[in-house]
Amino acid sequence: MVLQGAFKMQEMFTQLQQELGKALKCLDSLLLEIAQQLPVDIMPGSQDPSDARLPQQPLNQSYFPNAYQSGNLNAVSNPYEFELDGVTILGTAGDIPQTQNPKNYGILLLGENVSDIMQYSKISSDVIEVMNSNVLWRHIAPTATDALKYYYRLKVKS
Repeated sequence: MVLQGAFKMQEMFTQLQQELGKALKCLDSLLLEIAQQLPVDIMPGSQDPSDARLPQQPLNQSYFPNAYQSGNLNAVSNPYEFELDGVTILGTAGDIPQTQNPKNYGILLLGENVSDIMQYSKISSDVIEVMNSNVLWRHIAPTATDALKYYYRLKVKS
């Protein structure tokens, strides 16, 4: 019985690997099409094959070999800071929040830092207000010690 169960699990794992491989090839083709037209930055999110803790490292180039050959695909970390038309932007990757969207901003993709604040505090249920609070606090991940996974860096004085 145990051997049959192990064999079945191995079959399921092999099938899952094949399906993931097909999905990555499809995404590679899509990113290649886009990257042939304009520069693309790709940032890992909470469900991607990258570090679970912030800052997440860029996705490995082996996932999208054809798109990387275009020279227009750039794997970036999460969070990611960039400049666009003279405006500095700091982005974090995340998921569509489970909370209400009272002001109907459309579909919002929030970084884990913003969705965690909304989940674990009573500050506001307004996404934009929470983002403004992050700027006012000058703190990108205020829930890092309790809810958000992060790398702790200890500064040692020389």
